[in-house]
Amino acid sequence: MTMLSTTVSPGFWAATGMIAAVVLSSTTGEVLTASAMKSIGDLDEIRAQSGLKGAIRAVVTCPRFYAGVVFLNENVDRRRWTAAALVCIGVYFLAH
Repeated sequence: MTMLSTTVSPGFWAATGMIAAVVLSSTTGEVLTASAMKSIGDLDEIRAQSGLKGAIRAVVTCPRFYAGVVFLNENVDRRRWTAAALVCIGVYFLAH
């Protein structure tokens, strides 16, 4: 009877560890971002009370939001920031 050798290459463990790290950091980022949004509250109500600047201030002053963004590690270049700003401007004009 011949015993089969079941050695696992170091590359397998490196890939497994990398996948686990990506899944863990992504999930942590999503949970932190969701937690931040829950702690901030309904942005429509904040906007109705404090205006658009108040809603923006509520998001940018929440530490959990930044912690979530850091784990998500999004690469946001100038083009994406410009697009986000144009969307915000469009939403502002539609609201008024």
